Amino acid sequence: MSPLAPADCLLEARPYEPFVTREGAQLVYHLPVESSVVSKMFSFEITEDEFGVLDNDAPRFYFLFALLHEKYQYMPPTGETGYDKLFPRVLLGSGRDVEALLTHADKAANGAIAAHVADRLGADFDALREGVWFQI
Repeated sequence: MSPLAPADCLLEARPYEPFVTREGAQLVYHLPVESSVVSKMFSFEITEDEFGVLDNDAPRFYFLFALLHEKYQYMPPTGETGYDKLFPRVLLGSGRDVEALLTHADKAANGAIAAHVADRLGADFDALREGVWFQI
């Protein structure tokens, strides 16, 4: 159990990784972000379909985590639950579209996204850098 996640969370992979809770009728994805010596938390509304993918597809779970972590690493938290268009693109998009998105974002991040995914999934870093993201 992550020290960040409440006892009643619906989905949790590992400590200090994203987790999902239900707040009333709304599913909320919580993104912990470490940036230097600062720890931040961002929250996003997600759909039941997006939750189903997060719960059953480890590669897409970690693809999304890596993309969001990179994007929000230098942003201040708002304290409010938001929305990010990366959720449907990564979780519900076609494999080809997801790979194109990851490859483009990884190049802009100088390999940080591939490094994050390789670390979490044990994927081949060089293959990720070449655009082969669905290795499992």
